[in-house]
Amino acid sequence: MSVNILYNRLFNLTVFHDYYKDGKAKNIYLKPTEQSSELLRDSRMLFRKIPGGVTVLYRTLDDETTPFVNAGPVAKLVFTLETDRLRELLNITDFNQSPSKKFKSGNVLYFKNDPAAASDDPDAPEDLAFELLDFLSGSLFTYEFKVSSPPPPSGDVLLTLNDEDGTTLLNETVSKAEDDTYRLSIDLRGRKTGKYTLTVKNPSDSSVLSTTVFYMDDTLAGQNTTGIVSIAFDAATNRMYQKTWAFALRLKRKSTVWKYFIVDKNKTTDFDAFRLSIEDKAPSDPELPYAPPYVFTRIGTEPNDDVSINGLDTVIFKSEAAKAIPFYEQPKFGLQLKKISSDPLDPVEVILIQNLPNPRHNGLVKEDTGKLESEIFVFI
Repeated sequence: MSVNILYNRLFNLTVFHDYYKDGKAKNIYLKPTEQSSELLRDSRMLFRKIPGGVTVLYRTLDDETTPFVNAGPVAKLVFTLETDRLRELLNITDFNQSPSKKFKSGNVLYFKNDPAAASDDPDAPEDLAFELLDFLSGSLFTYEFKVSSPPPPSGDVLLTLNDEDGTTLLNETVSKAEDDTYRLSIDLRGRKTGKYTLTVKNPSDSSVLSTTVFYMDDTLAGQNTTGIVSIAFDAATNRMYQKTWAFALRLKRKSTVWKYFIVDKNKTTDFDAFRLSIEDKAPSDPELPYAPPYVFTRIGTEPNDDVSINGLDTVIFKSEAAKAIPFYEQPKFGLQLKKISSDPLDPVEVILIQNLPNPRHNGLVKEDTGKLESEIFVFI
């Protein structure tokens, strides 16, 4: 006698990225944490990769709806977000939470759903909320911090620790050491994995001096984890198995100022008789994110008095800071490098390069006066 093992789809999670032409992220992988892998196994669920994301299925009874093992009404599945092209992902993706909360080394990307706002419409999935966490830790660590001005006159501060539900787990006065550093041992052993918040206040608890948000998971501590994705089901709704839920994790591309270093490698340019120019001749295309024309302005003299590459004459051009150029999978064409005669009576123009190269998407992105810059070196 054959036995039919039936599965139904619990949810789909698609990872989108507007850097790519088809809108689907590439080279990004979701993997259940050790704790979630145990929950999947014990609840007779299957985790599978699908184009552009992942899906979770659960084993059902013969009605193809009732779960064989009910993991609800409260359940949470947590996945790590990884990539094998981290430098490129960091270059092309805007991971800043806000102008005052910018991504930096050691931060962890944190995505989570709102259990009360789940969608079962695959064409209108629920967008996961994004937060930038300060670090990832184990359950036992020493928290070290300094307090910027104005420091409390007594040198003491009040440190509180809250879990993701807002429950206060610690409320303790901490004294400053001789090196102006505050230290306190944090012990979360026996606590659930998840997001925690450390808040430093003045001794009277009347003002916040700093806030630090971190994720605690002993199995992930010490690993090179890029991000964490949390999908939770709420007991208040008690509808875990009623629908096939649809979630979307959306990543946004960066835009940068392009800075060209035109290097006279062959020493053939007569800068007394000619000047160089970069002009954008690309037509507008509604299917592309570029918004031509982009205007490039020469920086400094020609050749530049302060900058030379390998001792060679160098001319520097920079695009407008107010109109940054987005990273995109398809390159931008139409940026022409021209040599123009300095004689106003004979303004001869010669196109040296029809399509200037775009910046490398896995190269370095610098920040200058609050603006991101991509440097491109062109040898003529």
